[in-house]
Amino acid sequence: MAARLEPAAAIAGSVLVVGAVAAVRRPALGLGGLIALAILVPFVIVPVRVGAQPPVIAVLVALLIGASALTVVRGARSLTRDRILIVQGLYLLLILVATAIAWPVNRDFEALQTGLKLAMAAAVPLLVVMWLPRSVICRHGQRVIVGAAAIQAALAVALHLAGDAGIRFLEALSPAGYPASDIRRFLPDEVTPRATGLLVDPNVLGVTLAMALPFAMVGCTGSARRFALQATAIGLIAAALVLTLSRGAWVGAAVAALVVIASTRPRLGAGLALAGALGLVVPWPGGLGEAIRAAVVQRDPSDALRLGELREAVHVIGRYPWFGVGYGASPDVDVFVGVSNTWLWIAERAGVLAAVAALGVVVATVARAARFVRRDPMARACAAGLAALLAASMVDHHLASFQHLAVLGGVLVGATLVVARRSP
Repeated sequence: MAARLEPAAAIAGSVLVVGAVAAVRRPALGLGGLIALAILVPFVIVPVRVGAQPPVIAVLVALLIGASALTVVRGARSLTRDRILIVQGLYLLLILVATAIAWPVNRDFEALQTGLKLAMAAAVPLLVVMWLPRSVICRHGQRVIVGAAAIQAALAVALHLAGDAGIRFLEALSPAGYPASDIRRFLPDEVTPRATGLLVDPNVLGVTLAMALPFAMVGCTGSARRFALQATAIGLIAAALVLTLSRGAWVGAAVAALVVIASTRPRLGAGLALAGALGLVVPWPGGLGEAIRAAVVQRDPSDALRLGELREAVHVIGRYPWFGVGYGASPDVDVFVGVSNTWLWIAERAGVLAAVAALGVVVATVARAARFVRRDPMARACAAGLAALLAASMVDHHLASFQHLAVLGGVLVGATLVVARRSP
């Protein structure tokens, strides 16, 4: 590969080969690599075109599903009967049904691929519960998530500050599947730049770091060396979050931090929550408080667009309530499909029942973990990560439309169920 391919494509191919071997031979190790890949470089593609060039992450998820199915057929492992995961299985089935119903109408191969990739991502919680015991999650999960998020944050800050040199670096990654054009992202004023790191979109970078932040916050009371490492990770993640200028990610990160703090110090958490609410409601005469309030609550063209999307989403869901319109273009010229809300986006694409199932899984998982957050740091981190997901999902659709974010959400759900089920 090094001899025949460009460097970025050769690296993508190497990641594919190593990940494929791990997924088939050691699924637990393959899942760990999948998590790191989803946080660091989720858009790398298979470097050889065979009809299509799917993302490496899609191939690894497919191999993990295949290896797991073969293990169940052989009787080496059994599927869980957890009611939450049964609902997750229903969500997976509804994605497949919506994709199958839409295919004869639009004949859109890209839509078919999207539906299949999101269905595979919906299987990730089952894979986590099957392969990752509590001991492995507690011993290695925090290191993988925090380490990958800190590296991504450092890259995001460096590329943002590098300006044109950072753009040229990202363009050099195009052979591995990254976009070679429209790399710069700005606020609606088309002047203020936003950090994207290796995740293409500032909102995607923001929500990824917001979900990882609580894992860096828990366990900071150990040795001096561990404290220094985690404090550095928190600093990098916070700096990158600021540079994304993603309000949804800021709110998600704030919610995650409050969950971590309130789990052990309820009064302090309540005080911080009240102070944050007052900071957004009360108009400040000037300074940092006014700047933060304006950044979060001030209306801009994107807010007006979101309101229009919400009204159109009600129209779409009313016309296609049961199985949605599928994952391609709208079947009707008078209907616009697309909304900046994860659960409404799912309802548009796969129907109301699919959206209720997906949201119900996350809420039920957080509720189950809530019993253990006070005394179990890993349950605390997982619940806070899911809380960040819920907060960001209200103003963004990427958690359902991007496969790697759906994978990360599935990992959090599965890890939370394992930790909560066997928490001391």
